[in-house]
Amino acid sequence: MEFLRKAGTRLPSTSSKVVFMNGSLFVVFLALASYQPVAVADIPPRPMSWPGDDGKTVEVRLGIYLIEFARLNSRDETFDVTGYLDVSWVDPSLALKPGEPSHGVRRFSSHAIYRPELGFVNAVEPQAEHQGDVYVDDGGRVSERLRFAHKFSSNLDLLRFPFDRQIVSVRVAPFEPFASNLELVVDPAKVGKSSTASVTDWSLLGIDATIRRVDPTDHEDVEFVLEVALQRRYTFYFWRVMLPMILMVCASWATLWFEIPNIQPQISTGVSVLLSMVTFNYSIDFSLPKVHYLTFFDKFTLASFLMVLAVIPLVTILHLLSLRGQFVLATKLQRLSRMAFPVAYFLSLAIIVFVTLG
Repeated sequence: MEFLRKAGTRLPSTSSKVVFMNGSLFVVFLALASYQPVAVADIPPRPMSWPGDDGKTVEVRLGIYLIEFARLNSRDETFDVTGYLDVSWVDPSLALKPGEPSHGVRRFSSHAIYRPELGFVNAVEPQAEHQGDVYVDDGGRVSERLRFAHKFSSNLDLLRFPFDRQIVSVRVAPFEPFASNLELVVDPAKVGKSSTASVTDWSLLGIDATIRRVDPTDHEDVEFVLEVALQRRYTFYFWRVMLPMILMVCASWATLWFEIPNIQPQISTGVSVLLSMVTFNYSIDFSLPKVHYLTFFDKFTLASFLMVLAVIPLVTILHLLSLRGQFVLATKLQRLSRMAFPVAYFLSLAIIVFVTLG
């Protein structure tokens, strides 16, 4: 400012500034008062097109790619799995018109176009589900990928437990009003699993996908079924459970080698082994399935328990015979029992193996 005064430049006074500002505000006021908004026609949103108009059947290709198994629970017959559900179908309204230039694969919001409503039929505890956008090619082929992480229920056949094989399934079915107009088809290119997918204590044998009718009499009630074949690794159950139980049964036979009059060590040995087996069964109860029928392991445990329990009444009979002066008979019965018990036990195990596993 001082520089301008020295140069002889005239500065506006304070009153001039006020007049200038008032004049500017007046011009702005006139401009706003004279403004007339331009009328814009309301453009209705584009109605969502249904590809199955005029009774057409919409072919929906399905595939599931498994990323990882969390676990398979034999007690409640459930399994946790993470994967991708791939869905594709053709929507003619999204195909490029003749002469229309192609811009490659187009991307749409999943709410902007029609998409078949699909659900996991046997999901008991949905944990996480992420649905992204859909992609459309020039021919109107719409592709969608859904990432899921759910707990599924699947009926298990545990009769051969722990030497069993299982087939668990993930079932997908449409639940929209137009489900009867959808034709579900397996997309083999979208069915598979990650090379790192594994299940704790199980060997993953293979994966297969089929379209299955829920009701054989209803041709419209169909679902996509992904089946995963598994085989249990029985190492833990054999070396940590079954073999120690066999050794405990063999330990109970030591009572048959005591002198017949010494009933106290015979009874104490038999009862000790019996209590050890009961405690041992309680300790492994967490790893056993809860089913309404006897599994192979249940039959094995029952046979072992009865064999140990039979030793106690036998020792009692031998002692009573010796007290009545029938010592020779008691001795013969004891010697016979030394051979009969092992033969009976291992023969019963062989029958259980043949009937249940054979």
